[in-house]
Formats: sequence, structure tokens, C-alpha cells
Amino acid sequence: MVNDSLQIQTEKQETKIKGSKADEFPLIPQVEKKAAYVFKAADLLKAFSQIVFAVSASETRPEISGIYFNFGEEELTLAATDSYRLAEKKIKLKEKNNQVKEVIIPAKTIQELYRILSGIVEAKEDSGEEEVKNIEIYFEDNQVLFVFANVELVSRIIEGQYPNYQQIIPAEYKTKAIIDIKELIKAAKTASLFSRTGIYDINVELENDKVIVSSTNNQLGENKSNLESKIEGDDNKIIVNFRYLIDGLQNMDTTAVIFEMTDAANPCVLRPAESLPEGEAPIASEDYTYIIMPIKQ
Repeated sequence: MVNDSLQIQTEKQETKIKGSKADEFPLIPQVEKKAAYVFKAADLLKAFSQIVFAVSASETRPEISGIYFNFGEEELTLAATDSYRLAEKKIKLKEKNNQVKEVIIPAKTIQELYRILSGIVEAKEDSGEEEVKNIEIYFEDNQVLFVFANVELVSRIIEGQYPNYQQIIPAEYKTKAIIDIKELIKAAKTASLFSRTGIYDINVELENDKVIVSSTNNQLGENKSNLESKIEGDDNKIIVNFRYLIDGLQNMDTTAVIFEMTDAANPCVLRPAESLPEGEAPIASEDYTYIIMPIKQ
């Protein structure tokens, strides 16, 4: 370093990069490492991937531009919404913590954390090094600190009250269907070609042990796909944004989804279908819930 410039010289090249004085760098907040919330790295990485895509891209409502963290003594509940869809994920703490806490952490922080952690995990797998086992989370005032491997990531916390999203989750349903995820994604993508520009609407009908996914566009034409399904309850139908539907399905790690709905005016609920021994019907996973608000005509 010479006069706040970095000089790089090789046999055939010479480069000079201008810099600034080190004391001009913003102070890094110091978070005391006490009362850690400890998680398995793999669990938190998976949870982030199933949540972060549903965060609002707009910052007009700061509270939903971040991810909601609700720390219980033994379980963490994560939630993200853009007011049109909502994703909720629950994971277990590796070590019990008696300090119950609710915070909102910026989505950009979680995206950066996911990027760094994914890169480290992949590099260690390729090199055969010991895997990243745990992530520790600490809080102090309005700051949060994530610690894993040899990385420490500090971020501010978003001030505000997260919406009481629990009240929009239907307590009961009139129709329930078990649908193959790959088939439903394929049908939704095909129907999307005929959805209306800017609305992205497709119809999902549940009747007579089949799911009908369709769309109609007066200028382009129409499409309809029939999928075999096990359906309980009344015949029903709903109009949803195909992008929101596909996003939720692609972030489920099961072969089937349990699709529950009340009517065309209320949100539908999607949960991964956990497989059971042969002869028994799959049951809905309790740790991941995805909700889509309907498009009303």
C-alpha cells in the first residue's frame, strides 16, 4: 500500500487501485455472544430456501419486506409474505433456549446468508472437509449476529409489528386433494401460456377424483389438463396466480402436495404430503405451510 493505493505488480503488468483511509470504514456493530439460538445448518438452509421467495419486493411496508422469526423454547417459526401469498416454516432448535423472541430480519440479509452458507457447504463437500454443522444466532438491541464456520454476519433488525397472519389461515376446509407435484407443475406451466397478461390467472377445479387445471385467453386460445387425484369433500374451484402456485410447489421436497380449500373467495392451503406405509393415505406435513390468496372475478 502506497498513499492509500494498492499496487499489484507482475512480470508483465502493473496495476494501481485507489482506496480510502481505513478509519473511514463504517464501524461494525458488536454483538455480545450470549444466549445463543443454535440450529443445524442444513435445517436452517432448507428453511430459508422455502421461505425467502415469498417476501415482498416493495419496501413501502417495511415489516413485510423482511422475514418474521418467532423463537420459541424449542422451535423457530419463520414466515414471509407479500400479502398475496404466505410461506411458513417450522424447525427445531438444536439446543433449548428459554428466551422467547419475535423479530423481523431483512430479506436481503437472509439472501446473503443463504448465498454464503450454500457456497461454504458446497466447497466443503467438494473438498471432503468436515461439513458445517451448526449456525448460532445472537441478538443485542436492534442487531442480529449469525455465526457459522469462520463467518460472522451482522445485520440490523426491522422495527415494526409483523401482521397477524395466523388469522388468514383457514381453520377448516370443504375440499381436500392429494396431487402429484410434478404433474401439477407441468399442468400449471402449460395453462400459464394462455393466462391473461399481468393477471397470470389459471383455474383449478377439484371434482370427481380429478383436478382440472385450465386457462382461457380470448386472443390466444385455451388449455385444460386433467390430473388424477384423491379428493375428499365437495366439488370446488379457485382462480390463482400460476407463478405463486409454481413457486410453492417447487419448494416442497415431497412427491405429492395436499391442496385444501374452502371456496373461490378464500385462500387455498398447500402442504407437503408425507408418505406413509403402503395402504395408508399420506398426511400433511406440519412444518411447512404455503397459502395463496385467490384472484377474484
